[in-house]
Amino acid sequence: MLDKSNPALERALRALAQDLRSAGSGPGADIDRLAEIVTGAYARVGTFRGQEAWLQAAPTTRRALRLLKQGLSLTAVAEELHRARDETVVGDTRPRPRPVQVMNLHQTKEREADTTILLLADDEWYGPEGEPFPNGSRLLYVVMTRARHTAHLVVPGSFHPLWAPLIAALE
Repeated sequence: MLDKSNPALERALRALAQDLRSAGSGPGADIDRLAEIVTGAYARVGTFRGQEAWLQAAPTTRRALRLLKQGLSLTAVAEELHRARDETVVGDTRPRPRPVQVMNLHQTKEREADTTILLLADDEWYGPEGEPFPNGSRLLYVVMTRARHTAHLVVPGSFHPLWAPLIAALE
């Protein structure tokens, strides 16, 4: 947007901002409409990566907005959102609706699981970074430390050099 190279995205973001303002302003804020706008924001601007997280967060967002409408303080609503976030990230005692979750490397940050399985493809690419792959190594560390009990690594016949030290250590 800074260099005005994507006018369609700019128009979509302006329209989204206007709809958010109109649905959420004043004492007659339309909470359900506001939640619908927030939930569909990714699709409206043409960006779908990350949309699943927003869709999963929609019920919590709706509850938080309703709490505000009922007169709860912003602090109380923020505490409720923090609690919901902690349950999502760390896990709670309720059974998960999806006991097996598939994530990319970046989605594993701040999450834990009893067992993790890392599947590597032979065509994975980690950017122009050279050995010793400082950024890739940090990402690998994050991924491999998500398991509370067991981590499994499945590697193809040929693999990116980033994985070589880990594979050598496991052989």
